[in-house]
Amino acid sequence: MKHYVYFPYHITPEYEKKADAYKFFSNAHYMRNYEENKGKQNFKYHEIPAYLSNKELNEVMNVHKDRKALREMYLKGYHTSPDDVTNQ
Repeated sequence: MKHYVYFPYHITPEYEKKADAYKFFSNAHYMRNYEENKGKQNFKYHEIPAYLSNKELNEVMNVHKDRKALREMYLKGYHTSPDDVTNQ
């Protein structure tokens, strides 16, 4: 009786060649995609918590600056009026 050695499919030379080819093409595809998208934004900047907190802070600061400017105009007696006051 002859003794046969059975190899699983993943040990055969054909499978190893296919696996090596897949690794090569997978790496080549990854590197090509990486080089194409290297400088591009891949996330939504307006959804980042740091951006949202900075935006809220800027809005608060702008409101404060606007109130300060209005207070200064009020103290100086500056106001706007229509051009033709007599027809009202």
